[in-house]
Amino acid sequence: MKSCLSSPLHPLRNQRGAMLIVVLVAVVVMGLGAALAGTSWKTITQRAREQQLLWVGQQYQRAIESYYNADFRGGSQPRAFQPPGREKTSSGTGMLPSRLEDLVRDPRSAGVVRHLRSIYPDPMTGEPFVLIKDQGGRIRGVRSSSDEKPFQTDNFPAGLEAFSGAERYSQWDFIYETPQNAVQPGGVNFDTGSIPGSGSSLPGTNPRGDDTPGPARE
Repeated sequence: MKSCLSSPLHPLRNQRGAMLIVVLVAVVVMGLGAALAGTSWKTITQRAREQQLLWVGQQYQRAIESYYNADFRGGSQPRAFQPPGREKTSSGTGMLPSRLEDLVRDPRSAGVVRHLRSIYPDPMTGEPFVLIKDQGGRIRGVRSSSDEKPFQTDNFPAGLEAFSGAERYSQWDFIYETPQNAVQPGGVNFDTGSIPGSGSSLPGTNPRGDDTPGPARE
């Protein structure tokens, strides 16, 4: 009699066990999906920030060259930027900026001359760039402080070929090599600490609407 009364409960127990297994499998699948989605999103965002770093770094590089080549003597217009790869000559003042703010508004001109639209932060960290200075303390370039491994390891734009094979973003030095530095390379790297940023989100394209990196008068 006892066995006859308990036997109808076996199907119910088996059904509950099967449902539990289905729930556990569903939880595992959902967890794996979330992990893969998280990895994909991290990859996408890092690639986007990497491209922003390349764009912003070149803006600084070109702005420093524009500042170096600018010639205000006799009220002349500032000298235009020379694309990478050309012979580095200058009829300008031959002076590097002492601070990034000088790129946004050149203090050597009576008018408003801009070599850079604004002071951009490091896209990889959101913090100020590390400044690369010469022995006189003037700015030759910038670099990221990020130790993340880059996705791009080759096929860099002209003038950035040295980035090939770099293991960290902090090895990407966006430097303008002056005629003197091209013969006698060297410099002292400084972490400048806080530098006021623009406070705006970084653009994915040139905010001027073209690729002209030369100074702008206002």
